[in-house]
Amino acid sequence: MRENKLKEIDYDRPEIYEVLEEKSIVFICSPYAGDIDGNTMRARRYARFATATGAVPVIPHLMYPQFLEEDDPDERQLGIDMGLTLLKQCSELWVFGNKISSGMSVEIEKAEQWEIPIRFFSIDCKVIVKNKKLCFAYHKGECSILEVSRCEGSKCNFFKTKAQVKEEKKKKLQRIKSLDPIDQRWIIDTYCDGRMSILDEVEVE
Repeated sequence: MRENKLKEIDYDRPEIYEVLEEKSIVFICSPYAGDIDGNTMRARRYARFATATGAVPVIPHLMYPQFLEEDDPDERQLGIDMGLTLLKQCSELWVFGNKISSGMSVEIEKAEQWEIPIRFFSIDCKVIVKNKKLCFAYHKGECSILEVSRCEGSKCNFFKTKAQVKEEKKKKLQRIKSLDPIDQRWIIDTYCDGRMSILDEVEVE
């Protein structure tokens, strides 16, 4: 019997689809080429981990190799392109392992470009920070925010990607915009130098 057995789902119950629609869709970013058997096994583990946390995992490298040839450069690129199409629909990118392959780099770069939050995990599914260069405060090996002699990488609890910082700012502004005008003005005057126009950057959800 498998450990951490997933709860049985009765897909004949219409309410189950309402539950699935509320779940976060996460893109699983992990190696595939090279040790294909080992990487496939690990990707399955990452998928079970994401599912166990309540997310809906999207794992293109477990799907597209079923009908595309990994050794064919054109078909491999097609798989990457289709995977990026799926990435656009995801709420987060989850990066697993201590190796960033070329395909993973493209996915991470696109996630940053599309402002999709990125989270990092070890091969044992433990939360970590893997690439200090993705931190919004990283600049030539140093931290541009904290008063430290050099970037502490994965040891730093302050690590955030540019996408994460922008998303946090958006949520804060949405919260401020939902308040009454008097409270809005006090917060903006106190923390944003009175620039009320900053609220125009977001819409209240």
